[in-house]
Amino acid sequence: MAIAVGIDLGTTNTVFAVVDGGLPHVIPLSPDDGLLPSVVSFTRSDDVFVGHKARACRTIDPENTVFSVKRILGRPWGSPLVEEARSKVAFQLVQGPRESVSVDVRGVAYGLPEISAFVLRHARAEAEKVVGERIDRAVITVPASFNDLQRGATKIACQLAGLEVLRIVNEPTAAALAYGLALGTEERIAVFDLGGGTFDLTILDLASNVFEVVATAGDSMLGGDDIDRAIALRMASECSKSFRFDPRGDTAVFSRLLLAAEEVKRALSVDTETRVEVSGLVRDPGAPPLTMGFSLSRVQLEQLAQPYLDRTMRVCERALATAQLTTKDIDRVILVGGSTRAPVVSRRVAAFFEKEPYCSLDPDRVVALGAALQAASLDRGRARRASLGKVALRPLVSASSRPIPAPLASPTPEALPSSDPFGSVNTLPFPEAAASSGAIGGPSLVGSLFSANAPASALPTVDRSDLPSPVRAPSLPPPPVENARIPTLGWLPALSLEAAQELQAGNEGLRLGGRLPLLVDVTPLGLAVETAGGYAQFLVSANTPVPCDRTMRFATAADHQSSVVVRVAQGDSQRFDENALLGEVTLAGLRPATRGLVQIDVTFELDVSGILHVSAKDVETGLQTSAQIRLLATRDDDDDIAEMSARQERMLGAYFA
Repeated sequence: MAIAVGIDLGTTNTVFAVVDGGLPHVIPLSPDDGLLPSVVSFTRSDDVFVGHKARACRTIDPENTVFSVKRILGRPWGSPLVEEARSKVAFQLVQGPRESVSVDVRGVAYGLPEISAFVLRHARAEAEKVVGERIDRAVITVPASFNDLQRGATKIACQLAGLEVLRIVNEPTAAALAYGLALGTEERIAVFDLGGGTFDLTILDLASNVFEVVATAGDSMLGGDDIDRAIALRMASECSKSFRFDPRGDTAVFSRLLLAAEEVKRALSVDTETRVEVSGLVRDPGAPPLTMGFSLSRVQLEQLAQPYLDRTMRVCERALATAQLTTKDIDRVILVGGSTRAPVVSRRVAAFFEKEPYCSLDPDRVVALGAALQAASLDRGRARRASLGKVALRPLVSASSRPIPAPLASPTPEALPSSDPFGSVNTLPFPEAAASSGAIGGPSLVGSLFSANAPASALPTVDRSDLPSPVRAPSLPPPPVENARIPTLGWLPALSLEAAQELQAGNEGLRLGGRLPLLVDVTPLGLAVETAGGYAQFLVSANTPVPCDRTMRFATAADHQSSVVVRVAQGDSQRFDENALLGEVTLAGLRPATRGLVQIDVTFELDVSGILHVSAKDVETGLQTSAQIRLLATRDDDDDIAEMSARQERMLGAYFA
């Protein structure tokens, strides 16, 4: 029988977790730390490497090894962020259908959701080996600052991997869900989530088993990758001085520096100084490769990281201002994301919030653990099943205690094994059914009346004073849990070793009790339509609790008009073009009439995952008309998804046969 899991699809690593006996457990996807690098490499023999084998290819085949695509997932072609990414990566980014971004690898164009799907499909196969059951449903997490395009692209990646998305949850909210159960208190917390590619600051109220997001702010182009690049540029400068050779002009050589820089950063989270030998630096074709020694101290690293940490503090200020709070109103700050392991991050956070941050749970795993708890609460109707029996699983190695690997001892593609590198692992117990959490929606509000496709001169000036204010969702008690506890063997790896030691007593602090928490999240960005003069009319404002819906009335602008087109964007700017264009909503099948006589209520509805749905109704006749939003920068057609899914099956099917 199939089960549901929680997924953290990270910029650097991907983590799967499952609830068993009321406890969330990380499913080991690798033999050392259980994490799967979010890297995909395409070989000459049409094989696809995912995870650790693909990461090893970053130094020897950078043009065909794809990583850190989360930052530009769902971004439209030609946007400044995509242009910036094109200048920084060795693999080739090209324009795809409908202004989307694709990766051209060995003459084949892969959409970015398809790249993420390779990671998810591989992780799913490895997880199924561990649990001994099929995995077909998931709660997946995204940065809080992700817009509708990015959330839609993430959902498509799950579909391509054969996973039904039960819900998309903001990463800081998922982390708070795990921490909230461990804390068992009523307080206001701030989640400082600094990952490999994104940063979010989310403020939540934890009270009476309700987890309510107050405000969130973020930067989806800020993370540990930026610090890696700053270190690599320092390496390149030293290489230029020593050998009169600038490796920034050679993508293969600079890729080696980036990977070495990542290991230097990790080492300095533990040590005050570190040194690496970077070999294989080829200056001229046919010339012998060079080897460069590079040393860096923690003080020097902190100087390099300072501009990026300054940016995180500005995001924190913005979130507090949105919530109309000060640092004194925050009871606790928790750290999430692998980049928060750096001691300088803890110091900066402590200085800003005037309190020591809390980080008892593994920052690399806590998001997946919270997602697993949410998956258990949403996964209804599963039949009762017996325990699968004892299995042989190795303890997970603590990420902070494992030795730092040598970054440049990479095998050649021919030396990499063609079979499964991790081997088979037996079964893992899993939980019984849990009750579903409720959904809360706000009331429909009617905005201004204007013609959706009339000339700019014919459109009235928009009065923003009558825009709907955010509707605060009421705190309703969650439903009771049935069969929430199952006996769990004491040796079963839960969380990580350091988290288990911190919580003691079998991780009882994270046990799912008799009542499931109610999760009330918010949309991070406003949702608007274009009005006269290129202004944005916001139907849904930022930090509105979801699910919610808003309605605006439109009128036809021409005689016998059969359809109306409305442009939709998401962001926070008063200028429409400065926001992220989502697409055009087409309302078809209108009754023929004189211009202005046909009035249509258009409703924008955000579901609990923050994804937009559109509906329309003729005000006079009550006739429901068809409305479809075509997401730009995303290949979301059924034919496109079927084509990409078939290619995934073909390329990875033999690997897991």
